[in-house]
Order: sequence, then C-alpha cells, then structure tokens
Amino acid sequence: MKRVLENVAKLREKSRQYGDEISQLLGILPDVSPPRSGCFGMIFNHLTVTLELLSYYYSVWSSPSVKVSSVEMSTEERGRIKKENAERCVMALKWLFIDSLSSIEYSAKVSVASYGEGSPAKSLTKMKKGQHVYLSDIMRNSKDSNLIDDDEYDDWQNLIFLRNCIVHNNAVSESDRIFDIAGIRVAASAGEMIQGKLDFFAIVTGVAIERYFAWVKALIRKLG
Repeated sequence: MKRVLENVAKLREKSRQYGDEISQLLGILPDVSPPRSGCFGMIFNHLTVTLELLSYYYSVWSSPSVKVSSVEMSTEERGRIKKENAERCVMALKWLFIDSLSSIEYSAKVSVASYGEGSPAKSLTKMKKGQHVYLSDIMRNSKDSNLIDDDEYDDWQNLIFLRNCIVHNNAVSESDRIFDIAGIRVAASAGEMIQGKLDFFAIVTGVAIERYFAWVKALIRKLG
C-alpha cells in the first residue's frame, strides 16, 4: 500500500511538471491553462483526490487497534474489513484511470480544435460526416501523420480497450485477449474480470500520462 501511495504521489508531481513543461514550450505562464497544457492540471486534480482517499485508508487500517463504535475488533473481523477496504482502494484507482483517460480524450479533441482552419492538425479529427470522433480515431490519425510510432499507437489502443472494458462491461472482458501496455502484460479472459495487483491501475495511468505528454509535445513541435 505504501508503494502505491508513493507511486500516486510521484505521478501527481510528474503531472504538475509536465503541465509546466508544455506551458514553457508554448511560451505561456504555468497558471494559464490552454487545451494543450490544461489536461495535466485535470489529471493533477484526479491524482490529488485519489491520494487523499488512499492516504485515509492507509492511516486508518495501518493502526494496530482499529475500532468501530468504540468496540475493538477481533483479528478475523479486522482482516475482513481490511480486505474490503483494499477493494475500495482498487476502486479509487480504477476511477483515477477512467477519469484520466476521459480528461485526455476531451483535451485531445479541444487541442486539435484550437488550431485554425486549414491547419494540418485538423486531419487528426477528420472523420466521415456525421461520425463522432473518439480518442482511438485521433491516435490512429496521429500514427498516420507520424506524430506517434507503432508502439505508442499499440499502447493507446490497449489503454482505450481497458478503459472501455471497465466503463461499459464492469471490467469483464468479452473475449480472450493478451496484450501489452508499455511492457506490462495483461491477460483478459472472456467472461472474467480483468485482474491486477493493487498498483496496476496506478501504473497504467502513468503510462497514459507519459503517452499523452509525448503526443502533445509532438503536436506542438510539428504543427505549432
């Protein structure tokens, strides 16, 4: 648990640093939040809330004498409730991952929209008339425009698959699938919930932050 807290705290600081770096690249003040740097502020807030929740559970359940209603628990009862709270921590980390991907998808769309008509950036959201633009479309078009490479694109597709599986199917996979997210092997079995260690969703959130930071930098350096 302590390792997870440290990981989330590091991601929080990294998000702040990345937002400042993008602001410097754009030549603006850090407290200004245009679309291309604003995403990192959103993720910073998601991480802050997650850190607060995890810190609460860590401080309460690391106590050697947990009590409820002034009655000391038995070892068995304490173990059961600690397990339940571990499940709540996983839930908080799932929310972190989902919220971060949502902020990234929104920010990617408005980042492209911030470019003027006629800009090559508009090709990143180019779709057939009437079709809705999704993050997967933006990243596919980004690969075609050489803003990201094949490995980055594969990570995006797998991150999006994982997010969609959680949001739309309670993390239960509809098919057998083994995939890799930046070196992290994930095995999904049809009809079963995707499982991982306590820090799994913190790790994949970190991958999403890194990939989005790389995408924004490529966007600015190539298209202004």
